[in-house]
Amino acid sequence: LNGESRNIFKELEIGRHNLSIRAENIRVKRKLTLKDGKPNLMLNIRTDLTLLAPSMGMDLNIDTIKRINQKFGQKLTDEIERLAEEGKTKGWDLLGVAGEIQRKRGSEWKDAKRDEEIWRHTKLSIKVDSKVRNLGTMAHPYEGE
Repeated sequence: LNGESRNIFKELEIGRHNLSIRAENIRVKRKLTLKDGKPNLMLNIRTDLTLLAPSMGMDLNIDTIKRINQKFGQKLTDEIERLAEEGKTKGWDLLGVAGEIQRKRGSEWKDAKRDEEIWRHTKLSIKVDSKVRNLGTMAHPYEGE
């Protein structure tokens, strides 16, 4: 989420099929704002997906690819939210909100800068935009399909 990750590997279950997916070319845009004196962090994540091991017999049509994109986005969002909440309970600012608040300018940030614990009240919003760009190896290794 800090822009240093280049690849993420995930396992997805689509119907009765399991897929191995690599997310690459990951781009994260962050926007920190204040609403009613509380920080709001919007993460906009864009990535390209490669199906590493498509399940044999899986029909890879437009609807399936849409489901893969949606399922990947939901799984990534759930993991980020869970990790952020776990960090808050342990006193870890994993998203770097406290430091970002200290770097903000403007009078609306004055009170937030004085409160060292305000980062714990950050409302997190995540939007994941993923696109399947590569379908990996589709041929059956023995039948040449």
